[in-house]
Amino acid sequence: MPELADSPSCIRPVAYLARTLRIGRVVPLDEYELATVGALREHFRLAGMSQSATRFVRDKLAMR
Repeated sequence: MPELADSPSCIRPVAYLARTLRIGRVVPLDEYELATVGALREHFRLAGMSQSATRFVRDKLAMR
């Protein structure tokens, strides 16, 4: 199992699954997975917040 914080190592197994399964949505379970899920959404062109949009959610100064 790849480490979830490392986005490139998560894209490859999901791409393998996407060859046979239709992936319509990727949902993070906590705040630490937001960047990885954003990278997956950008790579597979899924609806939702992109990796750059999730940076503002995690950046407390940008939220003010």
